[in-house]
Order: sequence, then structure tokens, then C-alpha cells
Amino acid sequence: MDARSSVGYLLAQGRAFEQEAASTLGKRQRKAAGKLGRLAARELGIGSVGQTLSGILFDAELKKRGADIEARYRFFYNSVHEQLARTSVAKPTLRLGGNSAELVRRLARANDAVKLLTRVQRVNRFLERLAQEPLVHNGDIPALLKQRQIQRLQEERERKELRYIDLTDLPPGFVSIRFPNREALLSRLNEFPAVRETMEGAIHAASGDAPDGRQQALGSCRRALEVLGRELTGKGDWREVVLRVADEDVGALLKKLYSLLSAKGAHGGKRASEADVEFGTQQTFGALFWMIQHRNDLKVGKPRQ
Repeated sequence: MDARSSVGYLLAQGRAFEQEAASTLGKRQRKAAGKLGRLAARELGIGSVGQTLSGILFDAELKKRGADIEARYRFFYNSVHEQLARTSVAKPTLRLGGNSAELVRRLARANDAVKLLTRVQRVNRFLERLAQEPLVHNGDIPALLKQRQIQRLQEERERKELRYIDLTDLPPGFVSIRFPNREALLSRLNEFPAVRETMEGAIHAASGDAPDGRQQALGSCRRALEVLGRELTGKGDWREVVLRVADEDVGALLKKLYSLLSAKGAHGGKRASEADVEFGTQQTFGALFWMIQHRNDLKVGKPRQ
């Protein structure tokens, strides 16, 4: 049973105690029981002394029942105390030690009353609030913290990936396109599986923790340009691909982009910064989209002289 279910089970017990205590120990119930005893004595023709004794006997029975409820409540309270001593609220700031001590202190404050019925009611209100919290057994805290760490790393990686696909500031000659997520961006390359796989590897390398991840990312970007150029033109040499671009300004940008990716990626001669990776990845996607959009011109176009 998980921690929250365990607290819920104890709360159900506490509510049963509260109902029983209210029906037995409440002021009105005690007076009604005493009157009932005296009335029964009168109906049986017992004198005033007997009536008084009958009332006393009824009161004694109530006290006996109250003592029994008190004993069972102590067992119940100890069960709650034992459960909370190994339970913690899974707050964002949760640490290995947990926060069981705080829960036990709050339970003790709720139990600080003279009348049993009041104690039961306060403990139940405390358990009701606690049952709404995310709870965890202390023994499960290490696994929970590990899971949270993995989730944080994954979210950080996703945020990093989104930075590389925000194509808002492409240079002249390229189509500026904004995509809300990585999958939408890569889907534009579905027609060319090898290119998509290469760019997926570039994003993965850029957002990973490998020491040479930035270099790998830019190297993958360069390979993606080469693979797409070969598929569209049949030319394996990037310089020949660029010569087929009729717009000289765009051709010059493609040439410079390839040189950047070579210097800081494939060749590794220069150390790439995070900004270099972001810029190079952005421009590579823009170049790939431009080439796909102008594929017919690349196929039939003649090399520029």
C-alpha cells in the first residue's frame, strides 16, 4: 500500500472513532442515557433511591464504554504515529532525510486536548489535510529523488533543444520559419530520412553532456548539407553543389556556412562555443529548407562560372 493509501486507511478508522465517540461521550448523549436509566426504573415501579442507583449504573456503563474507546483510540493514535514516522510529504524541496519529524509534531499538536472527542476530531482534520498531499514512504525517497533528477535533466535537454530550433533570425536569402518543437522541425526532413537522422544526431549531440558534443553537432550539420546536396544534385563535392545555386548571395552564404561547420565541427581546428552551435544549427536548418524548396533549380541549374 502506498503512503497516501495508508493515510487514507487510517483516516477511515479515525472517522469511525469520531462517530462512536460522539454517540457515546457527547454531553447530550450522557444526559440522555442517565434520563433513560431513571425513566426505566420508574416504569418498573422502583423507588427514588432505586431510580438514582439505576442512573448511576447507566453512567458507570457509559464510563466503561468511554474507557474502552479511549484504549482503542490510543492504539489508533500509536498506529498513526508509527505510519507518519516513516512517511514524508513529497515537496519539491524533499531531501533524503524526509520530513517525517514535522508530520509527527503536527500530529502531537492535533492530539493536545483533554476531551477524547476533541482529540479524535482534531487528528481526523489533520489526516484529511494530509491525505491531499503527495506522500511517499521514506524508504522510497531515494528512488523518487533519482526519478526527479532524471526528469529535470530531460526537461533541461528539451529546453536546450528548443533553443536550437527557434529560427527567427536567419540571414537574407533564407526562409525564416518558427517551429514549436523538435519533432515539427525534423518532420520537414521526412522526405530525406538520412538527412533527418543526421540532424537529429546534431541536436542530440548539442544538447548532451559529451565533452566533444559541440564539435559533433556542427560536424553532423556539415554532413547533413553534404547528404542533401548529393541527393538533390548527385554531386558529392559541396563546392559543386554551391556552384549550382543561381543566387550568388545565397551561394556565398552556403559556402561560408560550410566553412564554419568545417572549422569548428568536422575538422575541429577551432573550439566551438554554445553560441557557435546554436548559430550553426539554425543556419543549417535554414540552408536545408532552402535547398529542398529550390530543389528543381539545383537539378537543372548549370554551374555558375
